[in-house]
Amino acid sequence: MMDVISQIASPSAASPDPSSPSAAGGGRRLRLGTAAVVGAVSGAILVAVAAILILGSFARIVSIAEKARDEVVPLVLEQQEQALLAIELARLTEVILGARSRLDRRQALEDVEAVAQRIAGRADVTVMGRLDAAVHAVRRSAYRGDVLDALRDSASAHLDRLDGLLPPLGGVRGRIEPYATQLLFEIRHVLYRAVEEPDASLLDTLEARFAVLVAEMRDIAGGGDVPATGGRAFSLRDLDEFKVVFGLRREQLLVQQQMAGEAVTARGLLAALSNALSADASATALDSSAEIVRQGRTGIIVGIAAVGGGLVALFLGAWLLVRHVAAPVLRAHGALEAVQRGQRMVNLPPARLEEVDAVGRSVERLAQVLAEVQVKEQAAQRSQRQLRFIFDVSPVPFIMARVDTSEIIDANEAACKLFRSDRATIVGRLSRDYWLDPRRRDAMVEYLRREGAVDDFEAHMLTADGHDFWALMSVRMVELDVGPALLTGVTDITERKAYEVRLHGLVTELEASNQELERFAAVASHDLQEPLRAVASHLQLLERREGPRLSDEGREFMGFAIDGARRMQHLIVDLLEYARIGQTRAEPEPVGLGPLLDVVRRTLGPRLEETRGVLETVGPLPTVLGDPDTLMRLFENLITNALKYGAPDRDPLVRISAEAAGDHWQVSVADNGRGIAPEYTDKVFMMFQRLDSGDGTTGMGTGIGLTICRKIVEQHGGRIWADPDGGCGPGGAGVAFRLTLPMAP
Repeated sequence: MMDVISQIASPSAASPDPSSPSAAGGGRRLRLGTAAVVGAVSGAILVAVAAILILGSFARIVSIAEKARDEVVPLVLEQQEQALLAIELARLTEVILGARSRLDRRQALEDVEAVAQRIAGRADVTVMGRLDAAVHAVRRSAYRGDVLDALRDSASAHLDRLDGLLPPLGGVRGRIEPYATQLLFEIRHVLYRAVEEPDASLLDTLEARFAVLVAEMRDIAGGGDVPATGGRAFSLRDLDEFKVVFGLRREQLLVQQQMAGEAVTARGLLAALSNALSADASATALDSSAEIVRQGRTGIIVGIAAVGGGLVALFLGAWLLVRHVAAPVLRAHGALEAVQRGQRMVNLPPARLEEVDAVGRSVERLAQVLAEVQVKEQAAQRSQRQLRFIFDVSPVPFIMARVDTSEIIDANEAACKLFRSDRATIVGRLSRDYWLDPRRRDAMVEYLRREGAVDDFEAHMLTADGHDFWALMSVRMVELDVGPALLTGVTDITERKAYEVRLHGLVTELEASNQELERFAAVASHDLQEPLRAVASHLQLLERREGPRLSDEGREFMGFAIDGARRMQHLIVDLLEYARIGQTRAEPEPVGLGPLLDVVRRTLGPRLEETRGVLETVGPLPTVLGDPDTLMRLFENLITNALKYGAPDRDPLVRISAEAAGDHWQVSVADNGRGIAPEYTDKVFMMFQRLDSGDGTTGMGTGIGLTICRKIVEQHGGRIWADPDGGCGPGGAGVAFRLTLPMAP
């Protein structure tokens, strides 16, 4: 409305456009002075008095037009601005009534005080009285809202203290009293129902049930301490203190009722204030137009009476008044009445008088603006119908509920199927009724207010017939005529949650199985090594005592037996080491391969001297992300393997290098040994697979070393393979083991 009035009163609307069709069709417009001079000359001396009266009438009309332009229009604009401020007060009142936090309510109340001061600066006594009454009602509503928040926080604090007495979710230890635990859970259920019960009459029933449960708990205690329930120990006095929750809930319901009454009062007062200001603006505009019409008619009567003395004066005066004053004024008055009735298209012919023509063009502009508003309203209605169609036919369940009361406003067909009900039953109910834990909804709303959007929010929900299911929600806040609302998209993920529970159980069982296997491996290795040590030691003792009396074949058999026992011991140790890899995973940390290989070189120093082997690195070695202990075991096994299977005609050489490969480092451990045939490059990583080189070296290892290496590399998220053509010996003799390790950040 302010935009429309601004466009009407703007200078561009009030000044004529010489190039416009109305100006061209109307010809040359007469100013008021020229028309007066023509009338005076035509009446001559015989109608001098009539001329004076006509001039007076014209002057009065001009005065009224100027007053309408200089005083009435600004007054209408000011009154309309006050009406808009009253509407802003009503909006801020709705913000206060719907606020969930004291900070938001306090901020909105400060805005109300600021807007009220703006209205009071230019208001009369009547408006000030209505304004004071409305602002007082808003203040009382804000105060009751603060009281309601305090009562709600107090009740929540008692419920949180009750939850602290319950057994932990991970299970209970020690001996407990099952019936006492059951009574404690029933007491919790009664109290949670009490804080959500909207009917004060049902609180007495819940309170009576609470008293019965406390009495049963007192009977179990037998005058002493309450038996163990699996949670924190408490006394009967602690339970009696929770009775205050019922009183807090009654106070909440009373304050809510009072707040609702204050809200109705505030809305009514603000609506009356806005209507009164708007009515004052309309009345001022209509009074101005009525005054213009009345003065015009008065001018006609005066002109007709004044020119009664002569036919010439009568004809000329009547012609001037009817054509240049009365007709435009009456058309402007009729146009204003048409706009007031809601007519959109108004077309006024141009007037001869500039002042009256400005009023006519303002009326035309008003009609055009109203027509544009109607077109926009129709476009908005079409968009609303399209959105409504999409909402109804969408396969995704959608529910729309008010933020403050959680009342369900609308639900599509998919949502009705999901909640096993029909739309008539769902609409009007509280969405909190469909939450297994309504406090989860409160937490979701708080997160939405803070972040602006909620995506992938999991909640445990209830259908209309009491079945529970898991839902995945996406929520957005929208502004509707009834206030802020939540548009919620719901997806049933019950099956997925069941799979997750099953997967969690399988993982738990697997972890338990792995721990059991680890304990078995440790016990088995110990139990197997003990008899092997006894066999080896007794064979060695037998060799020392009976060696001179044994034949060469007997001593050879004795050596085979001792060597087999030792190999069995090494095999058991390697199996135990393989089983332990990955059981206790440390947090990955940056590990420099250069310093790590320096430690490996010192550890394998005696073996390098014994085999006359050389360990060298090519270029600077990188820093990788991993476990230092397992990485050291990895390189010890690879280097030891290279020294073990060296070529008989040259000293062992192990060359280590690294290069970047995407987001990993590719490390190469090359030797100049006997090498591996291409068809066996995968077989060497299999457990107990040892290649026969033809010279008896298959008995040198257990066949687990490279298997351990592969497990360590895979544990670090990499892979390992053998390159039969990558050796560092003459002509590429030997083999290279290449592996990838993650880069350190």
